[in-house]
Amino acid sequence: MFNYSQKNQNHKTIRKINVTIAGSEAALPDTYGLKAKDLAHLMNEYKHKYSTN
Repeated sequence: MFNYSQKNQNHKTIRKINVTIAGSEAALPDTYGLKAKDLAHLMNEYKHKYSTN
């Protein structure tokens, strides 16, 4: 489960509904065959590699 970047202002209504129902704006549907911890590590590697900040 995750929340979008503050810069992302798309789909505000559904994001608010999701927070009310689930406590966050979005979630991945699957771990794609990886352990959750391994998927999080992989995603963070890509985040750092391709981040413009």
